[in-house]
Amino acid sequence: MSIGDRIKKLRKDNNFTQIELAEKAGISEIAIRKYENGGRSPKYGTIIKIAEALNVPVDELMDFEELKQELSDIEETEKLLNILGYEIKINQIDDEVFEVDIKSKDGLITLSGEEYDKLKGNISLILDYELYKLKRQ
Repeated sequence: MSIGDRIKKLRKDNNFTQIELAEKAGISEIAIRKYENGGRSPKYGTIIKIAEALNVPVDELMDFEELKQELSDIEETEKLLNILGYEIKINQIDDEVFEVDIKSKDGLITLSGEEYDKLKGNISLILDYELYKLKRQ
């Protein structure tokens, strides 16, 4: 069962309309509709809001592997950047938007969530390439 299917089932179990769940969770009704029909996947911060609105633990919306992967991706990137001497602060703007402050010895930079996701992908590619080169030596 997808996360959208779980949201829909729990919403109906609570006798909420999409509008009522959206208001209770503090997100848009359009977002709820898109999550339920599979048009979009909620970010972890949004999943927490929906779970609170439905009065269920987060793991009722996400299966263990999905939850573990989501947390792992965030934690691993933060750990790596901390090891490299960067301080990371994630700021949730609203249900779908977040910014990331990255502080280094050279100053502070603020990235959009999209820019941060791109940075994570680039870091992964660079590390994979460097490890490949080391293996070939």
